[in-house]
Amino acid sequence: GRGGIDAGFRGVGRIGRDGAVLELGHAGLRIRVGAVPAKASGEARLAGRIPQEARGVKCRRQTRLGGVPAPTRFAYFVTPHGFGHAARTAAIVEALAHRLPGCRIDLWTSVPSWFFAESLTVPHLLHDLECDVGLVQKSPVAEDLPASLAALERFWSAADRTRIHEVAQAVIASGAQGVICDIAPFGLDVARAAGLPAALIENFTWDWIYEPLAANLPRFTYWAERLGAKFAQAELHLQLEPCCRRAAGALTAPPVARAPRRSREQI
Repeated sequence: GRGGIDAGFRGVGRIGRDGAVLELGHAGLRIRVGAVPAKASGEARLAGRIPQEARGVKCRRQTRLGGVPAPTRFAYFVTPHGFGHAARTAAIVEALAHRLPGCRIDLWTSVPSWFFAESLTVPHLLHDLECDVGLVQKSPVAEDLPASLAALERFWSAADRTRIHEVAQAVIASGAQGVICDIAPFGLDVARAAGLPAALIENFTWDWIYEPLAANLPRFTYWAERLGAKFAQAELHLQLEPCCRRAAGALTAPPVARAPRRSREQI
């Protein structure tokens, strides 16, 4: 088929001329988007990745009806830093819904609900969640670096104490079978705690942003290293053009944008 989901695979992926093949593990989840996947094999469990309280929760095996894979559900974590990431997410959610009919998308973000209401034509569920810090802005073109460091300390202190575990349990309860993150490393921690495969979508990550800031505020070195390690947790790393820094082993794809709503003539 041209798109679908299979059970029994893990941890590899490729981008072809016709589209993407994303093969992720945990009770086997393979997402095929526009290309015929190569065969893969191997144990589909992520040993040691599932916390004690979540080990009784199993992902539902996908069944086929007339050769068409059954739907699945994704937990999608989107940074609220600007609307560019949310716009890209809207385009990907639309594509997933059309290529994988019946799939369910849960958006975990503090991006305003009106943005997705105006951008999406497919069903989705929005969970209002502060899932990323990025940089605190004084204005659209000026950041507040000391406030950014303070916000990072507060956010990740709460995340490590309880928040990651709480959201992981909610994601498990939702029935999600995979996690997608648009530069929100919190979502990757949630995926790890829930024992679910995670895909990272980015054209830059926060460690790349923070590294040069350490020249004036050395504490950013700590956060660049810490978040860099979190980004490395993703089973699938997809970099979209224009890409700010290439990552070893990452897949690359052209820019992603929402479909136009007006014709050339109308514009």
